[in-house]
Amino acid sequence: MRFALCFAVLCVVGCQFERPTDVDFPIDAGIDSPDAAPPECVAGSRTCDAEKYTECDATGHFVTYEVPNAGPDGSPTTLTMHDYACPLGCHTTEPRCLDVLPTNGVERAIDGGQVSPDGLDVVIDDPSGEAQVLDDQAVGSTSVTIALASGGTVSVPARIWPQPGGPDVRVLEVRSFTVRAGSRLKFRGVKPIAVAAHFDIYIGGVLDYSGTNNFPSTVQAGCDVALTGQAGAGAGNASAGGASSTGQAGGTTLTGNPELVPLKGGCTAGLGIGGGGLQLVSRTRIVVAGTGMVTVAGRRGQALTSGSSFYMAGGGAGGNVVLEAPGVAFMAGSAVVGRGGSGAAGNVTTRASADGLAGDADATATSVPGATCPDCAARGGAGGTEANPAGGAGTGSGSALAGGGGSVGRAIIRTRTIAFPPAGVMKIVSQSRQLSTR
Repeated sequence: MRFALCFAVLCVVGCQFERPTDVDFPIDAGIDSPDAAPPECVAGSRTCDAEKYTECDATGHFVTYEVPNAGPDGSPTTLTMHDYACPLGCHTTEPRCLDVLPTNGVERAIDGGQVSPDGLDVVIDDPSGEAQVLDDQAVGSTSVTIALASGGTVSVPARIWPQPGGPDVRVLEVRSFTVRAGSRLKFRGVKPIAVAAHFDIYIGGVLDYSGTNNFPSTVQAGCDVALTGQAGAGAGNASAGGASSTGQAGGTTLTGNPELVPLKGGCTAGLGIGGGGLQLVSRTRIVVAGTGMVTVAGRRGQALTSGSSFYMAGGGAGGNVVLEAPGVAFMAGSAVVGRGGSGAAGNVTTRASADGLAGDADATATSVPGATCPDCAARGGAGGTEANPAGGAGTGSGSALAGGGGSVGRAIIRTRTIAFPPAGVMKIVSQSRQLSTR
């Protein structure tokens, strides 16, 4: 609502008096200065009605925010708090917009001072190579460092928060978060990682938490596969991992935590590393552009042929993703990938071998084929996909060895109104839910 201030001018005619001494005033003397913009609203006021929010600052002007990714295409935009459409509607008793209530303890980070209009805008715009975050979750650490391919670094506020019933989660606490097209940000961690943003999260490039070295305590029991024999089975998650060619059973299907509360990573199969646990939370919007990908894919099963060692590993399972925001948009061509890695294959007699494929080696393909090679006489098990969740079994006999494929992972999407992603976007087993508010 705009308020117009009317000024009445009283003209006194005919009065004669002695002129006072001139006094110099500074040119920036406040709103009475001829250069000052006239007030627009009642100073310090806030209102929220019919899902529209208005906030006035101390000088009588509408509050504005310059946000680097709030445009429909992730472009910079000015947000003005004048009849601003609340992403979740108005609070019933307070003059404010409703707030998100994320899972897994991330609401405590949301309430921190960095997830605010005064926080840090993280923008990864470096197509020269991969930017990385290496997080060992050192006790007492309150930030992580993004190492850019160009040689620069960005320090990001990021605290470690306890997750009820699960491992601690590292939460990057920001104002907004952007990965531009052509850029890639790789997380390398040991526990679940979350990004909590006051404004938009925009993924135009690749946000990668695939194939990470999860601590045993950060995955659910029963889905890891031990490194034994000469061929390993695939790891489990949303379904079972595939058996090895030598008969080792794959990791089990995990059925006890379909809502990903608490959040954990995918399971590992010997040398096939599982995908991580990743959570994205925004008070406004999450967008995965047509050029964008979020991946927690399982790593490929590796062939180990060093010296006397000869081992064909199964594929790692896809990890888990939680997306929570009033709106989550997937543009045509975007992808959320949590496919399992495929198994390696080799032959002890010929010493021929080949690694499997990572679950995100080709997100446009319909499968993650297992490894094979000339003189192998074996084939690794296929990685699990959204259409075929279980890992495939490795095939071979005698000196021909093959690892099993890893299972596909899981994703949960929580939004204001339950909506389902377009066909072909979710390369992971996914479910949609309604977002909780407060």
